[in-house]
Amino acid sequence: MLERLIPDPERGWLDVDPREVRRYAADAQPTYTIDTLRELAEEYPDTRRVLILGADQLRNLATWKDYEGLLDHAHLAVTTRPGFGLQQLPPAIEGLLRDYGSDHLGAGTSGSIVIFAMPPVPVSSTDLRQDLARNTAPVEFLGAALLNYIRDEGLYRGPPLAQGA
Repeated sequence: MLERLIPDPERGWLDVDPREVRRYAADAQPTYTIDTLRELAEEYPDTRRVLILGADQLRNLATWKDYEGLLDHAHLAVTTRPGFGLQQLPPAIEGLLRDYGSDHLGAGTSGSIVIFAMPPVPVSSTDLRQDLARNTAPVEFLGAALLNYIRDEGLYRGPPLAQGA
């Protein structure tokens, strides 16, 4: 879908990595962020890896497969989102922030959590999947080429995916 959203000549330094799609196609099993980060760390052992996520997913992080191991393979950069602050986080996540939180990315390839602000994105991925399942996704947000691809392939027709990665 990223290839549809951002045509190759416009990508510049951005590279679309299809490893999770290939993994899913090979065995029709769920793919997990931790598996991708492990692969990337193995392929690029000296490269800093940063997983960017919203505060809403930070709140859900303890539901992710092997979430404790994420910091062994990447830094986490967490952006605040409207309606999802950093108050009253689950105890496990509070512990991660206490132990690994920093005001800057560490010098190593992985192991720290930084919080940053950015202009709000008008929709979350969860909201977008729900809109797509209802066939009400905004064309101005996705672009016609991507929305047509999603519709042509019959993606997101059923109930939205469960949270967690």
